[in-house]
Amino acid sequence: MVQLRLDLGNGISGDMLTAALIDAGADFEKIKKALRPLARIKIKEVEKLGVRALYFTSIYKPKSREYGDLQKSITSLSLPQPAEVFALKTLNILAEAEAFAHNTELKNVHLHEAVDIVVEACAVALALFDLKISHVYATPLAVGKVAPATAFILKKYSIPHYFRSEKEIATPTGAALLSALGPEFREKYIEGREGRGAGRMNLSYPNILRVVVGNPLTLLESNIDDATPELLAHAQNKLMERGALDVHILPCIMKKGRAGHLFRVLTSQPSLHARILMEETGVLGVREIEVSRRFKVERSVEEKEVKVYGKKEKIHVKISPLGLKPEFEDLIKLASKYGKSVREIEKEIKNNLVE
Repeated sequence: MVQLRLDLGNGISGDMLTAALIDAGADFEKIKKALRPLARIKIKEVEKLGVRALYFTSIYKPKSREYGDLQKSITSLSLPQPAEVFALKTLNILAEAEAFAHNTELKNVHLHEAVDIVVEACAVALALFDLKISHVYATPLAVGKVAPATAFILKKYSIPHYFRSEKEIATPTGAALLSALGPEFREKYIEGREGRGAGRMNLSYPNILRVVVGNPLTLLESNIDDATPELLAHAQNKLMERGALDVHILPCIMKKGRAGHLFRVLTSQPSLHARILMEETGVLGVREIEVSRRFKVERSVEEKEVKVYGKKEKIHVKISPLGLKPEFEDLIKLASKYGKSVREIEKEIKNNLVE
């Protein structure tokens, strides 16, 4: 279940959202190929006040700017059905807003400045389809100067927003896309890949839209009172092998004074790991608790060469702003090789590691 989080503190536009989704992993070449009969699209890497992001541009010259003809230009692309439905929905939302703003009927709407919505709605639709997004979360939308069509969309679709800038940082196209997405406006931590889409303006802050594509974190819990320590250890190992982020087991006193264990699993794949926990321990139920946020230090694991008692060895080292830490499995292997204790090997390696 892949989910999307939008950080709307810098507003939203169609090109920003498109670029952010591509930066977060949507296949640009697939999108480019699908839109080739309609437009030429490009992306490039830019910086906004030192923040890296992708910038999306398109060359699109429609023969007609009438609502009905723009609908036909979308259906002519033969997009996957979910993508076509989303693109048409986005176009309809904006056309309805423009009809209200210009006091005309929907069938008579001509899209002038916002005609690029056709390309951006299709591009976003294809990106969502490629990423397999199932649910969307968003922060309240920052706005500045608001066009009449944008104001109509914000009101009709009850989009929470607040004033931040004198510039138009939330465009009609961006508002229409946001409405079509129908996000849940609340704080939601998602563990995944970040994407940044750059806007056209240069502002006093980085003009980017940030998205995160991935899975929400949950904490699985279950009380177990009839499993042996060996069985619990086996279940713990299997869960870690199958991608659990953390597993720990706590002793507890259960109902009727029975001694038991509280089994807890931090995961972004709750269905998989709940099933493993039930199959391996025989427990009849598992609780799922939403994790609102996770603080962590950025870290990486690298292979390094180090001298151990005068001989060169290669070990894996965890590197973070807090320092270096040899992987424990490598310490065990070296301790066995040199006939030393793990503590002695660890001291020898740390004395020879250079940060």
